[in-house]
Order: sequence, then structure tokens, then C-alpha cells
Amino acid sequence: MARRRRREIREDDIVIEETTQQKSGDFFEDNRNTILIALGVILLLLAAFFAYKQLYKEPKEKRAAEEMYMAQHYFQQDSFAQALTNVPGGFMGFEDIASEYSGTKAGNLSNYYAGVCYLNLGKYEAALEAMSDFSPSGSITSAMKYGVMGDAESELNNLDKAYDLYKKAAKSGDIKEMTAPYYLMKAGLLAQKLGNNDNAKDHFTTIKEDFPESREATNIQNYINRVSAN
Repeated sequence: MARRRRREIREDDIVIEETTQQKSGDFFEDNRNTILIALGVILLLLAAFFAYKQLYKEPKEKRAAEEMYMAQHYFQQDSFAQALTNVPGGFMGFEDIASEYSGTKAGNLSNYYAGVCYLNLGKYEAALEAMSDFSPSGSITSAMKYGVMGDAESELNNLDKAYDLYKKAAKSGDIKEMTAPYYLMKAGLLAQKLGNNDNAKDHFTTIKEDFPESREATNIQNYINRVSAN
């Protein structure tokens, strides 16, 4: 009896396995066209992605970087008007690069450069617009973005907005030793101008305690004493 039971179980297993295989085969046959079409669409999408990357995106990134090289040259010489729109030799300025090559790394970075150019040319609204279009990719550039926006708002006499942006700049990024003391000083000076000496003292004290090796810390006790006396 035991042998028969084991044999019957194995036979049942074979039947179940054959039935499962048959159902799988039937499903494929019944949906053959749909499955093949779906696989074809996936292959076409993959091919289109690689073609876009190799034939369009990478060459576009290269062209944008080549255009930006000359604009950066004039930017470093403080020739902001030329760097922005009038680069000699037929090259694009930052304004055109940001527009023509949007979606590229160089195009994105050109928004930042354009914002700084506008700021130095006294076009503060344009500076804010360019900086709003800039997407920082690193800890330093995020602080610099908010800092430039703070400068533009300050020039427009929007002091409360400028103060908030300086605070945001001071808190942004991981390498705070490079940027935080500078923007804490700006925030402190603006708080003092706004008549908020307590906030000013907090910013100056943070420089003294957290960034004692920074340039801003050199005479920071004088600033602390000044706001403490008032």
C-alpha cells in the first residue's frame, strides 16, 4: 500500500506539472501578439534612449562647454557685459548659453554666471530670475546662489528678504568653513541695520565660536561689543 501511495503522489505531481506547463504555454499562445508588441516597444525605447544620449545629449554638452569657455574668460576679467551677451569671436554669452543649452550642465551653470553678471551690472531683478533658474549641484554653489540672491534683494532694498537669504546661505552646504562665516557676517550686519541687535550678536558669536580661524573672526569681538552695548 505504501508503494502505491508514493507512486500515486508522483503521478499526481506529474499531472500538476504538465497542467501548469500547458497553462503557461496556452497563456503565451493566447497573448503572443501582445507580448511581442510589448517587448518590441521596450527595445525601441531602450534604443531611443541610447541614441538620444550618444547622438544628441553628449554632443550638446560638449558644444555648451566649448561656448562657455570663452564667456568664463571674460567673466574672470570682470568684463561682465561681454561675458553676458557680447563675447568676441562669435561665441555665445552666458545669457544665450543658458537659453540655447538648457538641460545641460553648462547651460545650468550659465544661469549662475549670468546672475552674477546681472548683479554687477545693476540689473537686480534679472539677477534674481537667473539665480532662480540655477539648480546647484554642490554644497558650495547652493550657498553662493542664496548669497547672490540676498545681495540682489538688498540692492532692491528688500532687506527682510535679503536677511533671510543670507541666513539660508550660511546654513547651506556641507563645507561651511568656506562660506558660512562670510554670509553670517552679512546676516549680522544686516540684522544690525534692521535694528535687531540680538540677532546680530547671535550671528557674530557663531562666527567667533564655530569659525575662529576664518577671516571674518579676526575682529569679530569688536562687532559683538558694538551690538551688546546698544
